[in-house]
Amino acid sequence: MAQELKCPRTGVRLTPHKFGEVEIHLSEGCGGAWFDRYELEHFKWKDHEAGERLAALMERFQSGEPDPEEKHSCPRCGDVVLHRRFYNALRKVEIDECPACGGVWLEVGDLAKIRKLYPTPEERERVSKEFFKAYRESDKVKDFQESNQKMDKVIDFLNTFIPWT
Repeated sequence: MAQELKCPRTGVRLTPHKFGEVEIHLSEGCGGAWFDRYELEHFKWKDHEAGERLAALMERFQSGEPDPEEKHSCPRCGDVVLHRRFYNALRKVEIDECPACGGVWLEVGDLAKIRKLYPTPEERERVSKEFFKAYRESDKVKDFQESNQKMDKVIDFLNTFIPWT
């Protein structure tokens, strides 16, 4: 018998929906969706037709904004608290991820936002390169490099007084 999953927000039974070979569990109480590990990969690109269908299905059950401070348990693991984090370095979409099983909980609208961030894998790579280039050129990296250079000078100075055997 398959495990019955409950919505982390409302406690109602999650309804399974098949999209090809992938089964996603949807909350008809709040419109959120549970993705087992790696299942989100099948829905996040703009050319994934199943992603468009799932995003539209999630929107039908909208029930207001979730409280970002509220902690939820993993529908799959039960007693493990989901970890809230940003989906990526752009910090535009927050997701809840289980540290034990790797599953992901998305609230209503999150899948649509993820699909708009990067329409294609090529776009994601382009944006990632731009982000890391900007970071490398940022003041934080320069400050870190200067701090390391100062520390190297301190170590060189101390090495002249401390006999290393």
